[in-house]
Amino acid sequence: VVRLDEIEETNTAHNIIKKKVFLKNGDVPHVTQFAQARVPPGEEIEEHSHQTMWEVFHVLKGKGVFHLSGESYLIETGTVIKVPPKQIHRIQNTSDGDLILAYFGIAE
Repeated sequence: VVRLDEIEETNTAHNIIKKKVFLKNGDVPHVTQFAQARVPPGEEIEEHSHQTMWEVFHVLKGKGVFHLSGESYLIETGTVIKVPPKQIHRIQNTSDGDLILAYFGIAE
């Protein structure tokens, strides 16, 4: 059992974005990570891809733009996006408050 308020917020590999990790690689077969990210207003998760991992994002709070393989999608609370391996993606927070995302990675 894991409680969000008991997890320490840490840095991500993406600039100033913070995360809380519920499950790390090896905790559950095929799941590389299950976490919550906090993207401050006006910030973004820069363009990147994962060679052998699917990624699924669920917007818990806020609004933004999700860029996926040349297409842009407006996202808001309740939006879910799946990203196949090797697909370039980027997430921008376009709101005045934090953009909160739950996300997990699944090894191919």
